[in-house]
Amino acid sequence: MPHRPHLTSHAMAFVDLLGLRDRMASVGQDKGAASKLLTEYYGVMRAGLECLGKSEKQVLTHRCFSDSFVLATEVHHSEWESAIGHLIMIVAELQVELVQQGWFIRGGIAVGDYYETRRVVYGPALVEAHALEQSHAIYPRIVLSQQAVVAIGGFLKYYGDPFGSPENTTLLLDIDNEVFVNYLYSPIDMSEGDLDVAVDVARKHKEIVEAALGKYLIEPHLLTKYQWVARYHNFFVRKWLPDAKKKLLIPQGLVQVEPRLLVPRSSDGPATMHDG
Repeated sequence: MPHRPHLTSHAMAFVDLLGLRDRMASVGQDKGAASKLLTEYYGVMRAGLECLGKSEKQVLTHRCFSDSFVLATEVHHSEWESAIGHLIMIVAELQVELVQQGWFIRGGIAVGDYYETRRVVYGPALVEAHALEQSHAIYPRIVLSQQAVVAIGGFLKYYGDPFGSPENTTLLLDIDNEVFVNYLYSPIDMSEGDLDVAVDVARKHKEIVEAALGKYLIEPHLLTKYQWVARYHNFFVRKWLPDAKKKLLIPQGLVQVEPRLLVPRSSDGPATMHDG
């Protein structure tokens, strides 16, 4: 009897590795540079897949293609809080793993109908998660769909004090009202409150973000993305690692770049305005 596919309820994420396509375009037909980039890409994706393979609490399926991951966990018996919470935890771990290797990701988390086999991924939830990555994430963050946010709001009602709920540490509300994954909290969560681990991750995170801010200083469309990461980093440090903030905060001058003169004094550094 032929297999009859059917949709089932899932919590799922679509995430994209940032910068890979630009780097592939930049190497062009240089086979040596392309081979080097492939080796780096393979290592990063393997590390990501190994991180995803550690999932034990709940079945998580994952697919990897090009610069993207599709993650999904089926929802059984209306246990949405468990499914969404588990997916958020795994996505945060993935972000931490990849960012420590210098790669940022962005994406979307959606809930709804989904179907997959070893060769096929399909469903409205996948379409929505991909749309969130394309149109709502904007920065290196993973945002939740409106339906997922409504579900989270329902979970908070279960707690006598919602402030102490796990969702109030694993998720944050951004200034544009997008709810996103607080991935820097993952080391605290995974180490059961050991702040030393979080400090080590935050120190590495600071170095990588500062390097990106310097690299993209004259590329505004990329600079704004890493300024967002810097603001998120500083918020996290002030909130959860206040005793280490002197060594972990990213200087405000890097976070918020000011306008510049068209022709600066020579002592101020080289001009960046191109000749017409």
